[in-house]
Amino acid sequence: MLALLFAALADTVIVPVDADMVLVHEWGVVEIDSYTCVASGAPAGPELPLYFDIDYCVEAPVVWFHGADFTGQLTVTSPRGHLTVTYPEPDIVETDLTGMPTNAIWMFEGRSVLLPEQMSMLVEGIPQIEEETLPEGERNPEMPQTHFDWAMDIWRTSPSLMLTGSVTDWKESFIYYESQVDDLFGTPPDGTDIDWLLRDLDVPAMLFLSGPEAYSLMCPAQVAGDLPSPPGIDYVPYDRTILIETLCSWGGGGFKSEEIAALVDTWEYKLTTVPYGQTVVLFPIPSEYYDSISTLSLDTDQGFEISYKRLFLGLIVLSDTAEDV
Repeated sequence: MLALLFAALADTVIVPVDADMVLVHEWGVVEIDSYTCVASGAPAGPELPLYFDIDYCVEAPVVWFHGADFTGQLTVTSPRGHLTVTYPEPDIVETDLTGMPTNAIWMFEGRSVLLPEQMSMLVEGIPQIEEETLPEGERNPEMPQTHFDWAMDIWRTSPSLMLTGSVTDWKESFIYYESQVDDLFGTPPDGTDIDWLLRDLDVPAMLFLSGPEAYSLMCPAQVAGDLPSPPGIDYVPYDRTILIETLCSWGGGGFKSEEIAALVDTWEYKLTTVPYGQTVVLFPIPSEYYDSISTLSLDTDQGFEISYKRLFLGLIVLSDTAEDV
């Protein structure tokens, strides 16, 4: 039942094999703590600082491709900062006047794969092509180890076009990058209060914490100009189904079910292992902030129409929120 509900909520990507369109999907989580604002595909370390500083780092997330086979190039730009990590290694890196990298360009082809068992599955002569998933642990052995290696096999579970470098020798099912961005949410009025980050936001949220016996709890809430206050909120035991339904709603449809599952699988432990006395606030970042984090531009040799689907979630860890729940 869950699988059917999940597919109905999330997997709305239905593209004919001959469609002249490529879909670019991207998600990430912006970890906001008292020192930094970090948007990433995988969680940072378990320890978070306690005080806020106006310097903050943005690490951008995972990018998949769907739709028509193509050759072309993807340009990722950090308009208000610089790139710090790229995977696979881009073919071109452009820098600003200080020598810091601001643009990365990958040249590659995206191909769907006709599986052997599908050779006989023809509809009016058109083969039914499935997007490929990279086998677990398989990648170019010459590619360097990264701090997000542990999450790569999770991200490879999502069916997508298989990417092969046109200039350099690499094969992968996604592209990843990180960047440091200045002043993403504006300048704070003081150095200790993080409520200012949310002063212009009015968005839904989910709260996560651990009860006195270390069981995981969750509750829907609202971020409306400040952080939601835990006292008086009715928590229920953590429910993965509720989280999936919530993320599907925040994503507005269009993501593949496996992409939402990859998001949950990557971040679930961060939400279900909250130290007692802390609360995690998870909420959708409004789309008007996306281009401050990064911009994506895919150009295909075939001149295909490009559709972009992006989702960034904000995550804040609050301390000293212990209460009877």
